[in-house]
Amino acid sequence: MRLARLTPRQRSRPVRAGGGAALIGASQLVQQVPFVVPMPYPAKVTLFVVALLLLAAAPAWYVLRRD
Repeated sequence: MRLARLTPRQRSRPVRAGGGAALIGASQLVQQVPFVVPMPYPAKVTLFVVALLLLAAAPAWYVLRRD
């Protein structure tokens, strides 16, 4: 039970953490696709690069997201 209102920084914590977790989860899913779906090598490399970009975006989302 809270007696006082949350500060703006405290209100943004779930959004920051949830967004970062979603990006990490998406990265993990993209990495698993080449093992489930047969595809040519360039497509596998492209998906791996996308997964790395999503993984790098997660900490950036957490740090830069300021609501």
